[in-house]
Order: sequence, then structure tokens, then C-alpha cells
Amino acid sequence: MKVFATCKLTHTLQTYLGMVSYGGEPMQRLYHTMPRYLVDSEEAVVKKNSPYWHSDEERVFLFTMCVPESRLPRFRSPGVEDDTLRMQFNIAACCNLWIDVNFMKEKIMSLQRLDLEQAAAIVISAIRNDATLAARGKIVESLIKELDETMLVKSYSIILSRKKFRSLHRRLLRYFRFWDPQIRLRNAIKDLEKDVIYGAQHIKADVLPCQDTVVVAHYFLALQRRLQLKAVSDLAGGGFLETGESGNILQKDPEIPTTFEERLAAFGGPEWCSCHWTLPTSDGPVLPSDGGIC
Repeated sequence: MKVFATCKLTHTLQTYLGMVSYGGEPMQRLYHTMPRYLVDSEEAVVKKNSPYWHSDEERVFLFTMCVPESRLPRFRSPGVEDDTLRMQFNIAACCNLWIDVNFMKEKIMSLQRLDLEQAAAIVISAIRNDATLAARGKIVESLIKELDETMLVKSYSIILSRKKFRSLHRRLLRYFRFWDPQIRLRNAIKDLEKDVIYGAQHIKADVLPCQDTVVVAHYFLALQRRLQLKAVSDLAGGGFLETGESGNILQKDPEIPTTFEERLAAFGGPEWCSCHWTLPTSDGPVLPSDGGIC
């Protein structure tokens, strides 16, 4: 069994047909609208011109100061720089007031793939917003330290006009044809695939009834690791991966551990430790050792 070195959670590689584009960096991300509650809040005044002139420790300190209080850093430089915008919008993504444990459950049930930085921001926001967690400030600070601060979290909101919604609705009806026996059989096979690969029945029985934000967050992030698109080229995008090289890419292999996930698991409490579970492997679903999560 191959042993992997633990690393920080990195951004999802940008790919086209599996070939890495722009060195995998999120070059084409658009900034979404800044939430009003952040724009109107009192800003944390910073003496230096931009995040570029801060050390890694200083940037982490800014993040951990601003996220719990829903505040934005304001730097001395009058101009708007990419580093400043990136930090401000990452802070906004990590203190989204609309994210909670039910939001993560919806994404789990739909098997919707998100970029790893989106998933991390959702986890941090959900924990930050859970007033029942006595140590939520400590958990958020600990998780932020395990992120690559160069990430740029893009918006995960999808807004459709009524006309567009109706058009998509008609397409779905034509595509799925729920009344066709062959289509129903195809859907049943897909449901079986979900159960074997992702443990769908286990999710419904043990994960969805759970109200522990940290436990649901751990499963949500682990599932996102398995839903990631696979990269088939090297980071330069100029050639296919050689034999064994794929094991060095975090996105390619969900078995590579991350410090972000380890920190999250450490805050799961005694209930987490006593009924620890894992996602399905190639041999099929792995059920909780004690028959449940919560």
C-alpha cells in the first residue's frame, strides 16, 4: 500500500479535456458581487500597501481576524490590486451567512462537483455560522491555516431567468423521458452506481440525519475529493502523465491526505472517533463500524 505525505489543500487544477491549462492556476475566475453586510461593515485597517508585502503568517492572521467578524481588510494603497481583491473575496467566501449544514447536505445528495477551494470555503462558512459550536472560532482559525492563501474562490451561485429555466426544463424532460422503460432501467443502473461508488444508501441512513456540522463537513469534503475532474497531463499541459506521476497530484488521488481534512477530523469530538467511517473504496461501500455517525 502506497503511503502519501500529508499536504495542504490546494485549488482545483484548471483543465480542458483533462489537459491542465494555465499551469492549473485559476486564471479565468470572475469576481462575484461583494455581500452588502461586508461592504457596510467596519474595515480592518492595515498599515502595509497590499497583501503582496505581507508574510504568509501575516496573511493568515488577517484572514483569521476578518472571517469570524465579517470584516474586510483595507490596505494603504489607494489602487485596487489583484492580491487585495483575491484576499477580500476569499474572506467573503469564507463568511457566507447563507451556508449551513443543510446546504452541505443538499450538495451531498445531488453529488454536485465543486472546486476544492469552493468546498473548503463552504466548510469554513458552515462551521463559522453554527452558533451551537462552542469552539467554532478555534476550528475556523485552524482550518484557515491549512489553506493555500493564493486560492480564489469563485461564486457557487447559479442564477437563471424564468425563460432559461423553462428552456432547461423542457430539455430535461426530452432527455430523461421518465416514462420510457429503457430510460428507467438506465436511471436504476446509475442509482446502483451511486450506491457502490459513493455509498448513497449509507449517506441517507447515517449522514443526512446527522446535525453535527463538523461531521457532515468532513463527509462533504471527502466526497468532493472523489468528484474532482481528473487531470491527464502534467502541470505544463504539454504532455501526458507518465506511469506513477498521477499519484503526486492531489486532485487525481483522493487517498492523498490533506492537513485541512486532518484538522477537521480532529475537531469531530468523541462521537466522531467512536463511530468513524470512510467513503466507499473500490471494493464497495464501507459502513460505520458502530452502525451510525451521530
